[in-house]
Amino acid sequence: MLAGWAAFTSFIQTHLDQNGLTGIKLAAMERKLRDEKRSAHHLALQLNEYKDAVALSGVKVNETTPWDSPQRMIASSFSDFHSKQTPLAPTGRKQLTNAIAAFKAERYERAVDLLDSFIHQYPEHPRAPEASYYLAESYFYLHKLENAVRTIDLIITHYPETPFAAFALLRLGNIMESRERIEEAADIYLSIVNNYPGSVAATMAEKNMRGLNL
Repeated sequence: MLAGWAAFTSFIQTHLDQNGLTGIKLAAMERKLRDEKRSAHHLALQLNEYKDAVALSGVKVNETTPWDSPQRMIASSFSDFHSKQTPLAPTGRKQLTNAIAAFKAERYERAVDLLDSFIHQYPEHPRAPEASYYLAESYFYLHKLENAVRTIDLIITHYPETPFAAFALLRLGNIMESRERIEEAADIYLSIVNNYPGSVAATMAEKNMRGLNL
């Protein structure tokens, strides 16, 4: 799955100055040192917690949402991830819940503050990938694309096995499209299809690819 990430790093690095790159490298080194500690905080959720996981995902879904809609597909993907990984203790849970609530309410500045604080306070937390994803999304909606790209880089570097990495790559593809870097966007979408076959993100990436004017 990690094959090809170097190419995306080159995409991302074109958006960063040298200081930004140094910061990312230092963050990467620190997170690698904590990888084994993070693994000690996982355990399985019961399937009857599906609704809680969907609510925490920040994706708005109700009984009228079609089952084939992107919103329900993303929510189901996130809830499936939560059914396999969750913290042993509720440490940081309230803070993350408040952060995602701010995101859902489109209070993106507030979401950034809470999510950034959560990630710095609990870098080994099993839900750090999720927090990082919503941080990238908050930056995107605030039109702070440089910050969004930096955060996406961290996600795909440290959490490539999670669905959040795939959805972060989707967002990176959107950013490339907005900058008329169509071929690079196509490469990113293709990588999602190849590295996350059969996933919700892969389905969405295929749709995005069909919409490109190549």
